[in-house]
Amino acid sequence: MHRQLRWLDKFSVARFCAIRYASAKPFHSKFAAYGGVRHIKEIPLSYPTTENYKDFAFLRSLQESGLLGWPIDFECNNQTAEQVAETLGYWFGHDNWKKDGGSFVQFGQDGSGSLYCLWLYPGLTGEAPIVFFGSEGERSLVCGSTREFAALITSGLLPFEGGWVEPSEEDLNEIDWGVLKKLGLEHTKGLVVKPEQCQESAETKHPSFEGWVSRHVG
Repeated sequence: MHRQLRWLDKFSVARFCAIRYASAKPFHSKFAAYGGVRHIKEIPLSYPTTENYKDFAFLRSLQESGLLGWPIDFECNNQTAEQVAETLGYWFGHDNWKKDGGSFVQFGQDGSGSLYCLWLYPGLTGEAPIVFFGSEGERSLVCGSTREFAALITSGLLPFEGGWVEPSEEDLNEIDWGVLKKLGLEHTKGLVVKPEQCQESAETKHPSFEGWVSRHVG
């Protein structure tokens, strides 16, 4: 899909994304494609938030336009709550992680099947942090909100194993990075963030994700 962008001028792509995003269905209906309606019965009703729904819809619009594609190793995902729980059961080696009363809402994955999720732990207030479960056992507290994630993934960096890396020279020719950054800034109202700062800020506001995972790995 991303190669087709070479036949489109950047203004056509931007206009497509703007129309797609503006014409999205109400966010609760829109997020049904992610299995979000099923999640609502299992987590506090305040999560996912309206802002989360807006960010999910934005990411989906980028993906459908071809702007969010290779070499950005991320795709929107529609696993149900049951599928997420089953996947994490395999990841942990058991289902005991559920006993803490927390849950996860997956909104994306990479090509290896690694998960990007909202972490809804007991006592959470404010924005839910974004965490990463790697297919080879990696884990990471990525950032403090879906809005920060939207800013990071449109910043010109590439997601890699729960962190972020600079694209190679070859990667720079694959997609229109300029249009992607422009749309990211418009959606996030000019938010410019650095991965390390996002992670450090999230670590001060939330429990230790590494510590929580370590206690539950079988």
